[in-house]
Amino acid sequence: MATVASSGRTVPSRRTLAGIAFIVGGGLLALAALLGLAGSPVADSAHWVLFVADLAIAAGFGLLAFEVVNSLARIALIVAAAGWLLLAVGEVAGLPGQLGTVAAIAAAGGGLVSAILLRSGDLLGTRASLVFLIATAIYAVKVFFEILGADLQGVGLLLTLLFAAGLIVTGVLLQQRARPIV
Repeated sequence: MATVASSGRTVPSRRTLAGIAFIVGGGLLALAALLGLAGSPVADSAHWVLFVADLAIAAGFGLLAFEVVNSLARIALIVAAAGWLLLAVGEVAGLPGQLGTVAAIAAAGGGLVSAILLRSGDLLGTRASLVFLIATAIYAVKVFFEILGADLQGVGLLLTLLFAAGLIVTGVLLQQRARPIV
């Protein structure tokens, strides 16, 4: 879980930090989705919550990218992190043209590909990689239907909440995983 630095201090591993980032990101993503259901004044603040959630999710993917040694998984994790970072920027500044769509595709595609690669190599552990794969697949389905222009309404909220729950569970399982990623 943690490593001991040369100074004798205990510092958390990148996996532990990624787990914390996924827990925070998933929790804030669920909160933002539920705030969106509330009245106008509360819903207006949801984009700031979503901004922080997207940043936390980007940090989780980025930290995992530095932890894995599988080059393809690392590239996919970096693509996902970049996508989530662009989505975060889009929450506060807006993204020109189709850049928001590209960011969502990068976040979903990079996340799903990295989850498949991490699952096939059992790099996160059996339970964590399975939950991570399911969560990223749920998000990819949501993005796919949004790109097609489908009016998801309640189903979109459900998919968002399931993705958020998957991130939280993945984060908790990453906290429990003791052996290093190979």
